[in-house]
Amino acid sequence: MHSPHHRGKPQLTEFLAGYDGPPAIEYRGGTVKVIAAIAYRDGVVIEWLVGPVPDLSWISDIEQSSDEQSSSFFPQFRDQPARLESMRRFKRLSTFWDSATLTDDLGSHYQWARGDAASAEGIGYKGHEAFTPSPPMEARELTVHVHDLAITIALVRI
Repeated sequence: MHSPHHRGKPQLTEFLAGYDGPPAIEYRGGTVKVIAAIAYRDGVVIEWLVGPVPDLSWISDIEQSSDEQSSSFFPQFRDQPARLESMRRFKRLSTFWDSATLTDDLGSHYQWARGDAASAEGIGYKGHEAFTPSPPMEARELTVHVHDLAITIALVRI
């Protein structure tokens, strides 16, 4: 039987509070929005929305080196360049968010635990990043750092 306290992998089942994110930020030709920070007893989840998708072509993906490598890696998409580019865009976006770090105004240390994303039809992509531990009650703000972006969330209950 699994312990409810996996090291670095929060269960996120005991809700404590939700905090509204700031307005969307324009970034590299697109928009990035932190929807909310959701605090649980063993961690915090940052819910995000990206759309339109920023230009993330500066982030490499393993399929980028040549068209020949791309079509051998995804042979079923060889004749679907738009689909292949969509997959590359999603890979870059995942890489972008997987590098996220979290800080608070008290200097607490947070560890990235996991993330997930999916297409939000017609909007862009929606996802979340989970961190441990839960923010201390005394913390007044969280800041998500993603590459050269810093997005601050006021810890005011919604």
